[in-house]
Amino acid sequence: FGIATTAATLVAQSFGAKKKQLVQQFSAACLRITIGIMIVLSIFLFFTCPWIFDHITSDHAIASLGASALRIQMFGEPMFGACIVGTAIFRGIGNTFYPAFANLISKWLIRLPLSYVFVQWMGLEGAWLAMCIELNLLGFAYVWYLRNDRWIRIQ
Repeated sequence: FGIATTAATLVAQSFGAKKKQLVQQFSAACLRITIGIMIVLSIFLFFTCPWIFDHITSDHAIASLGASALRIQMFGEPMFGACIVGTAIFRGIGNTFYPAFANLISKWLIRLPLSYVFVQWMGLEGAWLAMCIELNLLGFAYVWYLRNDRWIRIQ
């Protein structure tokens, strides 16, 4: 969220100054930094989450289920970061439609239907798997859309 705030500020200032190349460079840099940090932290949490849950609760079943759900989510965290920063980038240029529309579609047409199916098949882990899939698809959509400069409309 800190990088998202930075991205929104840098993009907004560059956009206001009508410097399209800076908007693109700041957007790309903030996305790369976010995804990189989230990959490193996800790897760390993937391996340490059983230890963390063992210290949170003395119930081994709860600790095991929590660690399992968190491990599933770690595969979605890098793209979740891309979603957060991508949304901030669009806010920085005054475009709130794309993030709102993308989130509406992804939550209602991907996450909820997948959750319904996966929960019946896998239980709690199914809900987390559905969220992980949806976050990855949405994150990749942001990265794909932001990869060029057609979304930057400076008048």
